[in-house]
Amino acid sequence: MSRWQRMGVVISVLWLIGLPIYLLVDANRQASKALALCLSVARTDAEMHWCQAGVRFVTPSEMAHTLVAANNDTIALWALMLGPIIICWIIGSITVATARWGSSPAYSKVRLRG
Repeated sequence: MSRWQRMGVVISVLWLIGLPIYLLVDANRQASKALALCLSVARTDAEMHWCQAGVRFVTPSEMAHTLVAANNDTIALWALMLGPIIICWIIGSITVATARWGSSPAYSKVRLRG
């Protein structure tokens, strides 16, 4: 495996690990902002309780369950995780093949004749 391929594998693994973590943190950040906004306008204890009951934070175990639940959320999450990796590997492979083809001796002879 070439150095570029090893680097691509490392980046792909980091993406597969990092994206669910990022989504978890971002979802909880948005829930925290919604809770803070709701609590800032709540006047009674009942309204504060309603705010706390209405906001749902995502736990790591819920995220792991979503990855294996075999429902529409699972399909969407895996597509979001694997789609960019597949596209980048295809683009990288085409780029490398084109660069090798363009620098090959056979292509140089064709280019000189043309």
